[in-house]
Amino acid sequence: MLNISDKVENHSHDDMISSVEYDFIFYIDGKKYGVSAKRTLRERYKQNFEDVDFLTVDAMFLITLGIDLNEDKLNNILQKNGQFVIVADEIYETKDYLKNNPRVLSSKNITKTVIKSLLK
Repeated sequence: MLNISDKVENHSHDDMISSVEYDFIFYIDGKKYGVSAKRTLRERYKQNFEDVDFLTVDAMFLITLGIDLNEDKLNNILQKNGQFVIVADEIYETKDYLKNNPRVLSSKNITKTVIKSLLK
């Protein structure tokens, strides 16, 4: 994961809500980050995402190419506490509703510093 974490765990399910699936989990400074990476969202994002207050992670990232991510789906995802969306830079740069949302990140801008700043 871009050399931002020394500890990465592969595919798993959340300990509190087993229906929530992580493609991988990584750690930075004692914080636990869940990641779900999808080429397209379809309707799975409605089933897989909960407020992180109910999960064993401190934040959850949905990584998607963004080809089917519209503003309504984005708002649905981000109504959940602790959720962040990472999209391909090419998509991010073409949509104002993505660029204007602080919980949406361009894949180009993901660094350890950026991730740590999200949970302050």
